[in-house]
Amino acid sequence: MRNAPSESRMSPLELPLTFDPRKIHAALHRLDAMDRNNLIWAFFIGASAPAFGSLLSVIVWSTFIWAIMSFLAGRLPVRANRNTVAIVVATFAYAAVKILFTFAHSGLDTWQYWQSLLIFFSPMFFLFRLRLSNRAKMLDSFVLGSGFSTLLAVPHAAYETFWLGRRADTFCGNPGVFAVMALVFGSIGVLNVMSSRNDRRWLGILSYFAMVFCVFASGLRTAWVMLPFVSAIILWAVGPTMPKRLFRRGLALSLAAVLLGVSFASAPLIQRVEMFEDDIANIRQSGDYQSSTGLRLLMYQGAWRAIEAAPLAGYGLAGRMNAVRQNLPQEWRRIPFTHPHNGFLAALLDAGAAGLVVLMVVLAAPVWIAAVAPRDAAWRLRMAIGVSLTASYVITGMTGIIFEHDIMDSAFVITLVILAASANPDEDDRLEKSQE
Repeated sequence: MRNAPSESRMSPLELPLTFDPRKIHAALHRLDAMDRNNLIWAFFIGASAPAFGSLLSVIVWSTFIWAIMSFLAGRLPVRANRNTVAIVVATFAYAAVKILFTFAHSGLDTWQYWQSLLIFFSPMFFLFRLRLSNRAKMLDSFVLGSGFSTLLAVPHAAYETFWLGRRADTFCGNPGVFAVMALVFGSIGVLNVMSSRNDRRWLGILSYFAMVFCVFASGLRTAWVMLPFVSAIILWAVGPTMPKRLFRRGLALSLAAVLLGVSFASAPLIQRVEMFEDDIANIRQSGDYQSSTGLRLLMYQGAWRAIEAAPLAGYGLAGRMNAVRQNLPQEWRRIPFTHPHNGFLAALLDAGAAGLVVLMVVLAAPVWIAAVAPRDAAWRLRMAIGVSLTASYVITGMTGIIFEHDIMDSAFVITLVILAASANPDEDDRLEKSQE
């Protein structure tokens, strides 16, 4: 059921921003235990990455295990709707296909490759729990926490960039993962400007500048490309909720931030372009593939030949890089890469055409779940989150990983779960509460 027009114009972000422990305690104390726990959980989910890296995975896995135990103890009633079923089927299919193909090719000896896929079975248990809570406030708390995500990462990223002279990765393990986390949670944090509260609007503005800095500090070029797109999505989302005068100022500030970031990164960007041109020239003139560009091109060639040899069967997670190397000339089979540096090639190598299909379904899920949700006050908010999440993973995944990394997996799955949980009509909430 669609909300009334007056409701659709209300801000979906109304939680206050306060640092007073007494006020925080009083506000949380008024809630029941389920709502209180889920609000705190959603806040820390949003705030933990990219600043604290794998802390996000620890939080997600801990609550996943707790949700399983609660389900087995009968504390989580099984109430499914369209959103729940769709998300559970999509994520379950992705994990199941990967595991089945890996098992078919390598047997039980490669069980350790399955571990990262188990998180994709978690949405069912999370959704059963979150549907018992106030999901509008939970989404609000998630966005509020995300407002601090890149702000907390700036000091460490600045230290790595300016003091150590290297690409920033904070505690994410590598700069690529750090860049994606900055894009995803930074863009969600910027959406605090949709709040009617001035302090949260300022939090969103600061989050935007922090996101731009972190993305450029990561040195990931595909993430740089994403910044204008993410900025456009944010402007589309916040436009109807902000006074025109304030919106124009925000637009000017965002353009200034991107231009400042481009000028800051222009020297290394030009240097990388020149290096790329030199690498291509060496390959054409002398067949010299001894460069990062050359080795990647060789790997892509080997990956594509391997896919052409087994387009339906794939090779499983354990066998994909061996298949790539076997399709290269003998002198180049010792390439140092541990993954294909393209998430879509990886899916085809792992499970053939089926692997690519389930990957595309999972990646499309955030946009679909946001698009079909009721056109309530939070519809644009959810759409912005869903599109930014999917686009960030797709674009950066063209030259890097998409999944099979604990932080990348946890961030995608839990953001998708929160989107799905918050996309149910209020009438459904009240019905569930009345049945408790």
